[in-house]
Amino acid sequence: MDALGIVQQVAEAVIGLTSILANSLVLATLFRIRSTRTPTDCLIASLSSADLLVGALGIPCVIAGNLGLPHNFRACLVTTCAIIVMTQISIFSLLLVALERFAAVVVPLFHWRHSSGKTVMIGVVMAWTSAILLGCIPVLGWHPPGPKDDQEFICAFVDVIDMR
Repeated sequence: MDALGIVQQVAEAVIGLTSILANSLVLATLFRIRSTRTPTDCLIASLSSADLLVGALGIPCVIAGNLGLPHNFRACLVTTCAIIVMTQISIFSLLLVALERFAAVVVPLFHWRHSSGKTVMIGVVMAWTSAILLGCIPVLGWHPPGPKDDQEFICAFVDVIDMR
């Protein structure tokens, strides 16, 4: 691995550790302080949980993938799909926060009447479920054919995910 690759791996590790620490603090604050138990804070907790997963599991999978690990096609497919699932959960959670804040600013009366804990929980469950389903599609068979011999296989995102 060249110097640029080492810098990239170290940077990703630092980002992962920072993500774990920062999102742990956010979640601890949300769970500890009772006044933060609003529907908006539930969305923040969902986003923070998703980003904590990205930092704790997703980034190590990316680092392993950058190193060409694992050397098994199926294992590479599963780790790549795990990365997709975690990043999709984060993106969908961020989308929910943006939509909720948009509604609060643009249509405040509608937002005030319809922004309940139940509505937010339905949105969070839908976001997490759809991200998991979308991320698992390659594992269920929508992927390029794997190599006949795993001996020479090096894990790369574009080799296990069908970009079409």
